[in-house]
Amino acid sequence: MFIALDAAQNSEETERVEYDYKTITNILPYETEFSTTIRSTIRTWNMTVQWWLASHVYKKIPIKQKTVRGIILMMISAYWHGVHPGWYATFLSAPFLMLAEDIMRRGLRQRITNVTALSIHDHIASFVRMRFFEYFAVGAHFLQYSHIIRYWSSIYFIGHWALLLLILTGQLLNWQPNQKSN
Repeated sequence: MFIALDAAQNSEETERVEYDYKTITNILPYETEFSTTIRSTIRTWNMTVQWWLASHVYKKIPIKQKTVRGIILMMISAYWHGVHPGWYATFLSAPFLMLAEDIMRRGLRQRITNVTALSIHDHIASFVRMRFFEYFAVGAHFLQYSHIIRYWSSIYFIGHWALLLLILTGQLLNWQPNQKSN
């Protein structure tokens, strides 16, 4: 435990402030690895920056649509990390991953009533989520646009196609045809 003295007070009114390890916690490893959603994974990684970005950027963006706000936030976060294209390639994938997850949760997960099937779904979703993180983290690893594109093209942009497939599948599962009464 660390004890600090508040320097703003005069010496007779000095207040003792106690800090513990939670004051500086920046990652929750177990929650990051085993969380059930992309949002919760992101929130448990680099938590102090997450808090600052949420409090001072995301909540002040005057746009209602979450995906657009997420894109703006991730552009700012990418710039915060540096001006390399790889940061943008990695961070700008997050809003689309969250969109796909939201659509699939509404279209598929909410329809599952069997506890065992729900558990199986969540394990598969967790596995798939981590593969998406690995795929899109290539940008943060290579940083240069040409290296990122060379890698992604060598595996035929499989992560991008899979993400698009999840979004379209979720949309189909959520689609309700207009029913006209006669």
